[in-house]
Amino acid sequence: MESPVRGIHHDIPIDDYHRFSDTISNSGLQLLAKSPWHLQQGFAPKTKSMEKGDLFHTLLLEPEKFNERFMIGPEVNKNTKIWKSFAAENHGYQLIKPSETVNQQRMVSNLEVLSRDLRDTTGEPLDLLQISRDVGKFEVSVFTEIDGIGVRVRPDILIAFDEAAIVVDVKTTKSPDIEGFRREIANYNYHEQAALYADAVQQETGVDDVMSAFMVIGNSYPFPAAIYQASTAMINVGRDGYKRNLKRYKECLDKNEWPQLNDGNIAVVELPKYMIGV
Repeated sequence: MESPVRGIHHDIPIDDYHRFSDTISNSGLQLLAKSPWHLQQGFAPKTKSMEKGDLFHTLLLEPEKFNERFMIGPEVNKNTKIWKSFAAENHGYQLIKPSETVNQQRMVSNLEVLSRDLRDTTGEPLDLLQISRDVGKFEVSVFTEIDGIGVRVRPDILIAFDEAAIVVDVKTTKSPDIEGFRREIANYNYHEQAALYADAVQQETGVDDVMSAFMVIGNSYPFPAAIYQASTAMINVGRDGYKRNLKRYKECLDKNEWPQLNDGNIAVVELPKYMIGV
């Protein structure tokens, strides 16, 4: 499927966004980082955790689309005939039980309370979530070119002003505290995502400055929330990382070679360093 022209596009369904094969996304680059072969295999089916994330994102960012995407069924075990009958009658929806929305609604509420209490560096109120709802755009698709490669990104929230922009990514996590989330940034390469999104938005908006932020919410009781701004150092390291992956992607395209782990070669394996005293 061919990507649309460069720029910022609204109302592209997420399923269509993932079908554009002539541009690469951050998710694609992360698969490539495992091995080019992983990228060729495509994405695994959604896990239950991902489905919960979809529900939370919809309730937080696009509650008006809840009825388009979700159908609430009876409060019964999903292996029962009652549930299976309900599922057979409601193809095309993500099916949930009433109890499954309770925690998600509490997570949304906690993040709303946190955002209302935010202050900027001068002490002025800065309700980032309300600003997002008032002037931001949710789930926009940005198509651009970086280092000669077609790239697409899909920020959760894009707030664009005349000379600056804010890119906000919403993350559910088991570790929303600053130390725990710092580890998750490293483990899941969120710094590369933040840098790629910021660079793509800067190119297509022409603004001088793009701030990258994370709205973070714990996915277990009592669902604590936090908002973090990516540091300049984080963005710089992330930029090096995604550009390294883009370079590898271009090499694979040029050669039409997509090797598995270790570039398809035999590798010598050692014990972990802590086991050999190094």
